[in-house]
Amino acid sequence: MTTADSGEPPTRVRVRLGYPAAAGAAAVTVVGVDAPRVCLGVDEPGGRRTTAWYAPGHVLTAGGVRWRVVRTSPPPRLAPDAPPGSAGDHVVAVLVSIDG
Repeated sequence: MTTADSGEPPTRVRVRLGYPAAAGAAAVTVVGVDAPRVCLGVDEPGGRRTTAWYAPGHVLTAGGVRWRVVRTSPPPRLAPDAPPGSAGDHVVAVLVSIDG
């Protein structure tokens, strides 16, 4: 059983390239990568949006929950003319809840 199946909020979030990830009540997306840093966009309920650079060990708040970036991974190198979605669902960052 996963935490999502049990009705409990997730304690770990995998942020994939090209897909928004639910983190608390917010959505987190990858905006840019400059390994080992990743630029994450956070869309909060009500329309508030923030964007910032994070490295492993940094903390962000999304959906009313504090998350620690525990791992980052740069996406595979692609040709400049690669079509959207060519990187697949590569996990760029892993976040872990630090709010209990």
